[in-house]
Amino acid sequence: MDKFRIITFLAFLVIFTVIFQLGSMSTVSEEEANLFMEEFEKLVLDIDAFGIFVHNTTIALPMFIPGFGIFWGLFSSWSTGYAFAAIVTSMPEIGSISPLSLLFLSPFGLMEIFSYSLGISRSFILIKAILQKQVCLNLSNQQLSKLEL
Repeated sequence: MDKFRIITFLAFLVIFTVIFQLGSMSTVSEEEANLFMEEFEKLVLDIDAFGIFVHNTTIALPMFIPGFGIFWGLFSSWSTGYAFAAIVTSMPEIGSISPLSLLFLSPFGLMEIFSYSLGISRSFILIKAILQKQVCLNLSNQQLSKLEL
């Protein structure tokens, strides 16, 4: 089982990375980029370390919900990449920076990809276990009903 968990974690780490890269390759219009930057500046205006923690926690916790967490996590991955694309549109001078380098070479990026991949993979493992248990229960009920006849 531990091997399965590690493989699942690594698989979702790769999937998260690919979707993040696809989001960062999105074409963002100047108008959309400006709107994003205005909202982003409002969001980070008075944010401190605790605020960052709360924000990231509210994004990460739903990733542990069986089934739903997979979709939430992958959407989060794409939208983070899209945000990077919007920032690049607004500030073309950072366009030469690879989005994946920010993800894998910064401590915050590493923590994000690790925790989000962990949440997504656990969501997958939980929904898989629930579905397998449901199938086992259905089979057991069918067997019991045959015995009763």
